[in-house]
Amino acid sequence: MGVAFGYMVLGIDSLQRGPAKLAVDRAALAADLDASWRFSPKRCRR
Repeated sequence: MGVAFGYMVLGIDSLQRGPAKLAVDRAALAADLDASWRFSPKRCRR
């Protein structure tokens, strides 16, 4: 039971720290969305 609790604490700690390490490359994201037919502006308008 102690090992499972330790892994749980480690997992929670990683979940709290992880998002702070992420960086969004807005140019690459915009290029991917522009290239994808699923997210074309014509399809999104109603």
